[in-house]
Amino acid sequence: MLAARDEPGEVGSSWLLNHRPFADNHLMEPGVKAGAPVLVIQPGGEPPLQVRGVALTGIGPVLAVRLESPWPGMPGGEVALIAGEPGARIVARGRLLEARASVASIEITAPWKHVDRRRGQRFATELEAEVRSVLGQSRQKGTITDVSLTGMAVVTAAKPGGREVAIVTQAGAYSATLPCELVQASRSGEGVTLHLKFRELTAAQAAFVRNLVAAAQSRLLHERSEAS
Repeated sequence: MLAARDEPGEVGSSWLLNHRPFADNHLMEPGVKAGAPVLVIQPGGEPPLQVRGVALTGIGPVLAVRLESPWPGMPGGEVALIAGEPGARIVARGRLLEARASVASIEITAPWKHVDRRRGQRFATELEAEVRSVLGQSRQKGTITDVSLTGMAVVTAAKPGGREVAIVTQAGAYSATLPCELVQASRSGEGVTLHLKFRELTAAQAAFVRNLVAAAQSRLLHERSEAS
């Protein structure tokens, strides 16, 4: 929620709420959360103009961004947008409609696309798992098909509700519940593949993931040695 009182020298809630493209909406279409970091890039310069900011509230094809510094360019120019945290970033193209003080309104001119920036090598695996939706409190069976130190892919019958899920799985004598965030879901012949990044892990959970990756890597090396 935007503060009711505007700070000196800034554009606050009175201007935003009276400007028709904006409303007090927690989730930006098509999925940029209020408070998410946003990088606005205007090509053409050498180097290109880049200003960082934070997503405000918005609806439809217009995004409002509170910039770290006033926009030095002119409205009407084409811009590129990168939103979200590393590992779950989305990108789009847009047009700068207006910039007042440190707030810019940007029309989205091309659909948002997910950029899978999962760090670390992925290793194929096949582990039974249970996918628990934190929001919908649903549970369904799934299969972990690849794993890295920062995330995993899980095939399920249907996409769970919400972005936060918990993956419950067992490897050998050890089991773990791993908190994850849904980066992207893609339809496949087997069902739905959930591309997940790990949220903050405890020391025990991180050790479990390292063991999963090590075991998958060991199997891969063994298969390569057998093939040669």
